[in-house]
Amino acid sequence: MNQTDWNTIDPERGRLRSLVKRVRAEFDAIDPKSSPEPLRRLSASIEALVVSLDLGEEPETRTCPFCQRLVMRAATRCRYCMKKSAAEQEG
Repeated sequence: MNQTDWNTIDPERGRLRSLVKRVRAEFDAIDPKSSPEPLRRLSASIEALVVSLDLGEEPETRTCPFCQRLVMRAATRCRYCMKKSAAEQEG
């Protein structure tokens, strides 16, 4: 899948982003003096996994003023109710 395919609201990708954030926080809490070589290898593996997942940043969202569902901030038309956004109607 290319990067543009990933720039949609996807609950699974959001869940993966949360898991990666939690793993990084847990990893950062480990004392590096306890076992530096295994931690270095683990750190490299985690970063390789993050790169492979290619999650990117969480897309900016907004609520559709018509159907109240979550849509991409840059969208000019709601993907659920197909109505044009207020900004699009004014322009």
